[in-house]
Amino acid sequence: MMKKTRTIFLLLIVLFVLPFSLGMKTANNQKKDTKKEQQTDDNVINTMLSSKPGADPLTLVAGSDDYLILEHYCGLLILDRNFLEPVAEIPAKDIELKTQGDEAFSYSLDGNTLYLKRMGSGKSFTFNIADKVLQVEQNKDQMNRMDSFKSLSKDRLEEVLGRKCNAQGIQGDNWIFILIPDPNKLGNSQLMIVDQDTGSKRTKNLRDLVETKHNVSIFLDEKTLNSKGFMEKGRVYLPLRSILEGQGYEINWNQKDSSIVIKNKNQKILMVPDGQRYCLIKEGEKRSYDFYVRENRTYLSQKFFKEIAGLNLSVNK
Repeated sequence: MMKKTRTIFLLLIVLFVLPFSLGMKTANNQKKDTKKEQQTDDNVINTMLSSKPGADPLTLVAGSDDYLILEHYCGLLILDRNFLEPVAEIPAKDIELKTQGDEAFSYSLDGNTLYLKRMGSGKSFTFNIADKVLQVEQNKDQMNRMDSFKSLSKDRLEEVLGRKCNAQGIQGDNWIFILIPDPNKLGNSQLMIVDQDTGSKRTKNLRDLVETKHNVSIFLDEKTLNSKGFMEKGRVYLPLRSILEGQGYEINWNQKDSSIVIKNKNQKILMVPDGQRYCLIKEGEKRSYDFYVRENRTYLSQKFFKEIAGLNLSVNK
């Protein structure tokens, strides 16, 4: 009788207590998962890496409004600061980085010019970044700028360097935010870059970096132009023909090679497509600019109109 009673009691425990315990555990796990998911949503924008120079194959050594320069044992890697994407590489052999002892370089950037000065000897080097632009296949470059804003990912880094690399992102002695967000979770989140030299901070609304804005109004000397541009991943693109023809330029497009000739009474410029950019030679210097073709219209970055035509255009984003 005692055995039978004990058996029934144990069965009751199994039938009632165990399911309750499992239910509590499941509920707790669901809470943890919900909390973890919430943390992921909150922090999806704020993944950041930092290390001391030399702690990783990549070290941030110089920066400007347009570029970040990172040093690695193969040479220098140049990143577009707007997209945190590699745009050029200067091999070590080109700048004689293979020096003896602890001899080092100081770096500075001025526009498209990179200045290097060897400490101790005082020997200096100068490079034009535009001349060092990487020849990246168009489809790979296009994939890198699609739907979501992608940072300098490990795969992209290995693709550019042509070797395996342990670096998971940009690392230097300042903070650089590494972003691979889901556009649907961005909200009003912003990208922040803290300048290494000055400590100043720049922010951009991430929706501007992942979404396309159509019908961007264009102004010249506070007058609205009868043209519309668009904004793609944080960069403004403006219609080439309608703007320049309105300023007295003649635009001729060669269907055979997609080259463009721009001329007025003062100058004649030949632009040749090179992957995702149009390249031109002006005053002995090669320059290149991002472009898009939409509805048979060529759009070029705002920077082009300022540097080539001297037009200080402003836009209403």
